[in-house]
Amino acid sequence: MHAMRAFVVVCTAHALIAPPVRLRERTAPRATSGDYLAGLGQSTIEEVDAVVIGCGPAGLAAAVELKRRGFDRVVALERREAPDEFEVAKAYLYLVDRRGQRWTDAVGATDGIRARGVSNEGFSLTRIYPDEKGIFPTKPVLARPGAAQAVWIPRASLLAALAERAAHDGADLRFGVSVDGLRAADDGAVDIACGATTLRTPLVVGADGARSRVRDFLAKELPASSFEPRELASPSAGLTYKMLQVPPSFDVTNKTDGSSFTTRSRDAYTVPSRSTKPNTRRLRLGLLPSRDPELPRTANIIRPATHEIWRCATGAEVREFLRSEFPQLPDAVVSDEACEAFANAEPGAFPSPQYVETVAATVGAARCFLVGDAIHAFPPDLGQGVNAALEDVKTLGDVLDDQNAVAAYQAARAPAAKAIAHLVQRGFPYQYDQSVWRQRLFTVGLVGRVAANALAAKLLPEKIAKRVAPPPAAFSVIDGEDYVGVWKHIKRATRATTALAVAVLARAVI
Repeated sequence: MHAMRAFVVVCTAHALIAPPVRLRERTAPRATSGDYLAGLGQSTIEEVDAVVIGCGPAGLAAAVELKRRGFDRVVALERREAPDEFEVAKAYLYLVDRRGQRWTDAVGATDGIRARGVSNEGFSLTRIYPDEKGIFPTKPVLARPGAAQAVWIPRASLLAALAERAAHDGADLRFGVSVDGLRAADDGAVDIACGATTLRTPLVVGADGARSRVRDFLAKELPASSFEPRELASPSAGLTYKMLQVPPSFDVTNKTDGSSFTTRSRDAYTVPSRSTKPNTRRLRLGLLPSRDPELPRTANIIRPATHEIWRCATGAEVREFLRSEFPQLPDAVVSDEACEAFANAEPGAFPSPQYVETVAATVGAARCFLVGDAIHAFPPDLGQGVNAALEDVKTLGDVLDDQNAVAAYQAARAPAAKAIAHLVQRGFPYQYDQSVWRQRLFTVGLVGRVAANALAAKLLPEKIAKRVAPPPAAFSVIDGEDYVGVWKHIKRATRATTALAVAVLARAVI
């Protein structure tokens, strides 16, 4: 009975700090669409079989998939000038895990991605402290056996690999092209205006991000459907980030003995600051593994919008802040140019976990599908952005030959989009050092769920154990399990834990 009460206390504490599912679910206001019909006038009509709007990972993967499924004239549009353009604001790394590799395996792209990335097998994290704690490696909390074959790859490298594959397969990739508008054509197709050309197509794939123009077009054409994102609360939503450029390899000082330590581009590091004042001065530089020694490496800085680092308006101020907070880093690690670029860069912000309820529709006779951030966007807590997007694309390819492809895709991906948004909401949201006590309390709850799952697995059949005490949501997601199934198990277990806690407390009172 004492053990049961302890388990209830732990799980209850976890529930208290995990953001409630219905805490702030609301319909986000639709972005102003503007006059999308501008430019759809007397331009040249070019008839094609399919158009993909957006050439991020989801869009380029969709172009590959469409060619693989027999579509002849596939055009992909992107306003960026090149697929592998290095963007400081988006110089993050992806972890393509088992889920994403189901698609890359299917199209034979996994080996090419591995050649440009670093395997997660044996992944360790080295902490480089500014004091006598020195330098030592540690095992990350979420280094799961199921993700051992996952691959760390910079965004630019992944985009280059997918673009090369799409072009090789015959997709027409048009970079430096902006979409001026979409409208339903008289013959049942969709017209997409881009400069002096209008593409007319019976199939549109919207891979154009969280502010999807394709989604807004569908909302205008089909007002009875639900294309407006539904947002969920999350402790990591709204956190501000920038990337600080550093060399692929550099020397730091071990403050334990004053010796020099050389980092390697293929390894991961976290560099804590000297200050311990939360959300004002305290900072961590996060460096993820990168294979290409020629590609600039970036240190992630993720802090609340009120943090002092965001007040640095010049490169000199950034330099002074780094000197003050990171005595283990020589000045040469961050160049004056990098300091200036950091000061001038516009910060990004993590979105709230969000999803849309309608992910595919028919306009006239044209089929329209949404993939990636256009149907689900969330903070990078579980590294699922790229993997969920590739899963969208694989599902799209699997259903395209179905006469009811729109309905089949809707049935498969709408529940998945909703489930992953909820899972990210409570998966591992305190990893960014927002609150020391909340992070510790969350970790206690995480350990409690791991222990409960291990005990249940020993005492009960596997199916029942998963229903009664499933592993933490983050673990199941990273292991590649179905989003909808994981979310169902978590909801059942939460209800069971709540009922058990009420029963135990009621008995204690009696």
